Amino acid sequence: MREALEGGRPLVLVHERRDGDVGVATFDDIIAATPAALRDAGVYRPIATPLHGGPHAEVSLRLVLGQIDALCGPRRGGLLSDALNLTENLTGIDLDGDGRVGSERSASPQTVP
Repeated sequence: MREALEGGRPLVLVHERRDGDVGVATFDDIIAATPAALRDAGVYRPIATPLHGGPHAEVSLRLVLGQIDALCGPRRGGLLSDALNLTENLTGIDLDGDGRVGSERSASPQTVP
């Protein structure tokens, strides 16, 4: 993490939120457990995207994928497609609207800058 921050690499922060679960760490808990050197280096400058479950899971995942896509710029080597495919496989949700879960096909190139 330190190398990424020092190298100016962009970060996508995600905070898993499972509403109603007992023992889930709050973001304040996570920040408090983070070494001071990483906090001082700006690990939390990007705003973390909440990753909700249940009925909000699809929207949360789309927001995270949108951030990854924005950081990657034009698709090179199918990074977005790979991330989308993996996310669909993990969640069982058809995020790209192609009627298949975990398919090789991803969002149309027209939607990616």
